[in-house]
Amino acid sequence: MSFCITNFNAVNNPAVSDECFATATRNLIVNKGTTFKLSFVLTLDGNLADLTGYSARASIKQSYSDTSDLVYLSSSNGMIKINLTSSSIDLYIPEKITRRINVPIGVYDIEIINSNSETFRVVQGTMTFSEQVST
Repeated sequence: MSFCITNFNAVNNPAVSDECFATATRNLIVNKGTTFKLSFVLTLDGNLADLTGYSARASIKQSYSDTSDLVYLSSSNGMIKINLTSSSIDLYIPEKITRRINVPIGVYDIEIINSNSETFRVVQGTMTFSEQVST
């Protein structure tokens, strides 16, 4: 199953065009010491995807081979919200977490999981962490 990513908006990142692939690749910039928000809409066969019964998770790591996360986000820890009406996935990383990231660049992916435990990676890419001057 291939979801389409539309209305992809990340704080401090340029707008990007819609994409229909098995997994969309988006390289992002995160300003350390600020709140990071990311939102996108999932469609399937040209319609808003029915995300009833889905959960979501995302991992940010320094490298693909790392066994521990720099940040772990999920719908269960409140850092990812699934909006059933708009079929949007909304990620939220508070300032206190972006502030403590101590690497210049990392990798991430975002997955959704249905009620049958089928997992779909919908977005992946790199995250560049821009240093903060003001504290």
